[in-house]
Amino acid sequence: MSSRPAYSDDELREQWAFLDALVERQAAALRTAPPEPEEEVTLQGHSAASTALIREVESLRDRIRLLEDERRELVDRLRHADSRLAAAQRVVQQRQESPASRLWRRLRG
Repeated sequence: MSSRPAYSDDELREQWAFLDALVERQAAALRTAPPEPEEEVTLQGHSAASTALIREVESLRDRIRLLEDERRELVDRLRHADSRLAAAQRVVQQRQESPASRLWRRLRG
């Protein structure tokens, strides 16, 4: 059996405080240090890729707006054409009816 070392609560708190301070110092050093040449190239690559993606997204949004506008216009044109077609069909139907049936339809109301 292995014996586990027993640490007091105070000792554990001191160790945690030491580790927290060490991590904070390393993080501060990394934030203030100039980037490594490899990191700069990688960051520039990511920046260029991000810029390209942003442009592509903007382009796609513009295209969607244009397509939505075109769709609205086509729907309006279709409704207008449907109403004109219905009116033309009524005229054709009225011309094909006999005068007596037209009179009867008018009288019925």
